[in-house]
Amino acid sequence: MHHPTPDVIRVLLIEDEETHYHVTRALLEGAERCRFSLEWARSYAEARAMLDAGPHDVYLVDYFLEDRTGLDLIRDIGRVSMSNPVIMLTGKGDRSVDMEAMKAGAADYLVKGSIDPQTLERSILYALESHAARKALLEAEARSRRTFEHLPIGLFRIGADGDLIEVNPALHEILGYPDETLLRNGYARDLFVSSAHATDVRKGLAANGHVSAFASELRKADGSVVAVSVSLWRCELGDGSYYLEGTLDRSAERPHPAAAGAPEPRLP
Repeated sequence: MHHPTPDVIRVLLIEDEETHYHVTRALLEGAERCRFSLEWARSYAEARAMLDAGPHDVYLVDYFLEDRTGLDLIRDIGRVSMSNPVIMLTGKGDRSVDMEAMKAGAADYLVKGSIDPQTLERSILYALESHAARKALLEAEARSRRTFEHLPIGLFRIGADGDLIEVNPALHEILGYPDETLLRNGYARDLFVSSAHATDVRKGLAANGHVSAFASELRKADGSVVAVSVSLWRCELGDGSYYLEGTLDRSAERPHPAAAGAPEPRLP
């Protein structure tokens, strides 16, 4: 997914040598696709003041500063704002510094003597695009979490091994607020249907990858019985493993009949 870049990309260079400021300005002026506005912070303290004053679109941070390192500043930038990618600059290539910068949150790592206008422009655009994609993903996850927490029907996730991953507040309410042990060893073990129906649901998942609106009955935490409608989906992961996602709602329907010869439904 392409994310639009600003008309003028605001760059803050954090560099204690004036010569490198002029070199960086010339590199940005030589860029072919974008226009840049460059500001310069000459020290760690000046950089912190400019960070507090307002965000830039991207930060170019020299590894060697007078009294601190660029890694210290990258960590500070991460604490101040999530909206700004950081590119680390250094005078020579060093794999350990590269890895340290990435762990601290840098989007890229450039060696000063190896930078031309195209390299710097490409690095900045990549950093902006990657950061925007990550921000969009975090926002989507936050929206999904809000839906999970506030949707008025029960939602649950179960691991491939049958271990309960999570349930939402609505499911707790429908089942009468059961304790963790009952949730894990009772309801989740039987895929949130009655014990007599669990085998049928597992067969449906194995054959089709999903089961829709399966009617069953469950015993609530207070001993009363609630009719429910349960849907489950098998969610495949990239490594070949999977987990189950499901919905559970109150239902006025009668449960599916048990398989021929099976006993009456045994409720958890």
